[in-house]
Amino acid sequence: MWDEELEDGDKIDLFINQKIVLENFEIKNQKKIIKIPFSNSDVSVTVIANNVGQKAPNTVSLILRDKNNSHKIRTKLQQDEQAYIMLKSNQ
Repeated sequence: MWDEELEDGDKIDLFINQKIVLENFEIKNQKKIIKIPFSNSDVSVTVIANNVGQKAPNTVSLILRDKNNSHKIRTKLQQDEQAYIMLKSNQ
């Protein structure tokens, strides 16, 4: 995950399966790699905007990648808004 636009102090909380992984994390232009455990069950990913930095909105880019596919997702959130992503298992 990274800030594709202006690095302006956007901060987020990141939850995986309702467990906090990053708290009040400042998104930078440099990519942050987070491994998501994914086996035979569905996985939820939630991004919550803690602020909008110096310039609204709060922007986060993510690439969700497995051994076969890659999906780019970009959020544009106002303060306290959230993006919810459900990764569904094929099993």
